[in-house]
Amino acid sequence: MTMTGVFGSPTAGAAALDQYRSARATAAPHEIVAAAQTDSMFRVPAVRLADAQLAHNPNVWMYRFDWQTPVLDGAFGACHALELAFVFNNLDTELAETFMGPAAPQPLADAMHAAWTNFITHGDPAHDGLPGWPRYTASDRSTLLFNESCSVVTNPCAEELALWDGII
Repeated sequence: MTMTGVFGSPTAGAAALDQYRSARATAAPHEIVAAAQTDSMFRVPAVRLADAQLAHNPNVWMYRFDWQTPVLDGAFGACHALELAFVFNNLDTELAETFMGPAAPQPLADAMHAAWTNFITHGDPAHDGLPGWPRYTASDRSTLLFNESCSVVTNPCAEELALWDGII
């Protein structure tokens, strides 16, 4: 993936790269590329899907899994599918330990598992173990950040998300 190829011109590619760099002042070049790839494959499609769902049902919630595995000196970060052991409360498996190390935070698994269980049984993922988690709307894009300390943010990475308008 080259920024020029994705964004259509050297000027647009350079502007996008500058935006990703400015949001990650201490990041290595491969981390900046990984952020853009993550956005193109996961975050932007998830936001587009949530926005489309709002036309049919206002009961939409958005989350982002931010806990970073320490395995391999943190090289994986908060990678795709890492949250599944937390969602299903399966931190004690050999596979989970391989990807998360021996000290994955059980309170985070408890919070995620309860959120998914609540959503499945009651249609709302909120529970007492989380900060107030408002519904997602197109105007504020409230997003719960799952980490050792969970928080809600409004329209995370809005500038980067806007780069993808008309592309994805």
